Amino acid sequence: MYAAVHTRPDAAFATGQLARVVQCPNEEQVAAGERVAKYLGQTATVGLQYSAAAQRRQKGADGVEPGRLFLTAFSDASWASEPEDMTSVGGFICCVGGGPTAWESKKQ
Repeated sequence: MYAAVHTRPDAAFATGQLARVVQCPNEEQVAAGERVAKYLGQTATVGLQYSAAAQRRQKGADGVEPGRLFLTAFSDASWASEPEDMTSVGGFICCVGGGPTAWESKKQ
């Protein structure tokens, strides 16, 4: 959970989904948890980058003055996609210098 919350935005959604069933997981959910752990292990050397060069590769960076940092933010929601209780899953990510500085994925 620490990795998804503090260092790995790429695992935030999967970790949130697994956290909902941690008290009594079935075999499929245990296998999903093992896949997430395997993914995190295989990508342990992947890191967050903060630089003007990384920022230029980011979507929406067209026309930004070279060497200047800017904030970009993205969000999305599933709009009542959970059939058992008609709730949504939403998330956001904010980036500066081409790297994420804040992110969240949670059930509404």
